[in-house]
This record gives sequence, structure tokens and C-alpha cells, in this order.
Amino acid sequence: MARTHAKGCDIFVDQYDFSGISNSVDISIANGVADVTAFSDASLTYVEGKPKTSITLNALYQTTEDAAMFADLGSATDNYLSISPIAMAEGGIVWVTKAQCTADVIPAPVGDAVALNTTWVGTDPIGDGIILLRRTAHLGSLTATGTGYQVGAVSATQKIVATLHVIGVTNGTTLDVTVESDATDAWIGAETTRLTFTQVTTSATVEIKNANGAITDTWWRSVGVAGG
Repeated sequence: MARTHAKGCDIFVDQYDFSGISNSVDISIANGVADVTAFSDASLTYVEGKPKTSITLNALYQTTEDAAMFADLGSATDNYLSISPIAMAEGGIVWVTKAQCTADVIPAPVGDAVALNTTWVGTDPIGDGIILLRRTAHLGSLTATGTGYQVGAVSATQKIVATLHVIGVTNGTTLDVTVESDATDAWIGAETTRLTFTQVTTSATVEIKNANGAITDTWWRSVGVAGG
């Protein structure tokens, strides 16, 4: 079977790319199970609780990232984390969650590199997603159309969720990103725009969008249009 090495792991925290300074990440997923066994029960009985996610991110100290994490620590607001074991390659797996920073530790022992270690507690269950579009260079005034991927339909009790991480912005430009679906991989005019992110203008940002089902289309792609 296929095996994955973490040497290409990419980590985004909001509008910050931690990939270049991180050296380990630990994702813990648990589901609280309560014992509700009564004397009359023939066997042990349990009820399932709410899922819990915790993430530990170990990195090498950098001033910009430390300032951002320290601000997150005191903000008591949600941050958006996206972690990919295959370097955020399009069509590959990505784990996404909303979380709050609960610790920002800077170990600095004599003779060792100064570290920047953070701990996060998820405020939403972690999601197992797919990377629809990634660009590492400025688009200029071009349109970037992602490949279509057969992710599947969305039932009436489900919803689609997409996260946009913008790591850098060039002054005077704009970026519009959408998520589209289609019944086939044709993309010849029958596609439907399902999500539209807020136009990016002056600063790096992160945004999450969602939409309810039911959606019978099974093919999905993302489109980014740059202007200015």
C-alpha cells in the first residue's frame, strides 16, 4: 500500500506559512466516551460524546511568527489551521480545523536552537479534506483554474466547507476565489459556483466558507482570478 513520509509536511496557521520553520506536528483526535452502565445492564454500556482535537506544533523561533502566535494566545478567538502531509499538493489530503492557541513556549537551552512550540485546542471537529488549488507565485492579472476532482455529492444533512489561506499580497492587486461543482469533469458551462470568498485586496488573510446540501454534483474545482 502507499505510504506517506512527513518530510514534505506543510502547515498553515491563518495567513502564516509555518512549513519553513516547523520540524514536527502532532494531531490528537479523541471522542469522549462516558460510562453509563447500570446494574441491570448485561454488559458495559457507553454513550458517545463530542470529538476533541488537540494539535502541538514545534518550530524554530522566528520573530514574526512568535508575535503572531503571542497575539493569538491572548485573543481567545478561533484560528484556522491546515496541515498537509504531502506539501499541499493539489488533489492531496489536508486536515483542517478551527482552534485556539493555548500555549506559546520558547525553549532556549544553552547550546541548542531557540524553538517556538505552540499548542492548540480545536473548537470544531477536524476535517479530512482535499486541496483544490494552490499557487506559490503571484498570479499577476491571470486566472488560475484548478483541476477538477471527484470528491462526491453532498446530502441534505451535509455541507461543504472550504478554507482560503492567502500568505502574501502585492499592493494594488485583487484576488477573487470561488469553488465550483459540476456533474461531470467537463466544465463547459454547466458548472455552478457554490462558494465565493471575500475579495482579497491589501493584506494576507484567511477565510472559511460553507454551504448546505443537497448538491448532486460530484466534481469540484477552485478558480482564482487576479486583477489590478
